Amino acid sequence: MPAPLSTGSAIGVAIGGTTIRAARVDLAGRLSGLLKVRTAAASDAASAVIALCRALQSADVEAGGIGVPGRLDRD
Repeated sequence: MPAPLSTGSAIGVAIGGTTIRAARVDLAGRLSGLLKVRTAAASDAASAVIALCRALQSADVEAGGIGVPGRLDRD
């Protein structure tokens, strides 16, 4: 099991059928950034996720996670 965050924040990404959302939250759960892009507008979902995470990146980000609705296909 991963260690809990010590003092920083985390980025979470939700890949949905219509929207890819990314948020940065602190230890108390306070939202300090939220971005989204329509899934259909993202021809490459992986590139969209990377771009969202880079836009939310800050020096105190210690962790990240990605949620998807179901199984992923490597293709």
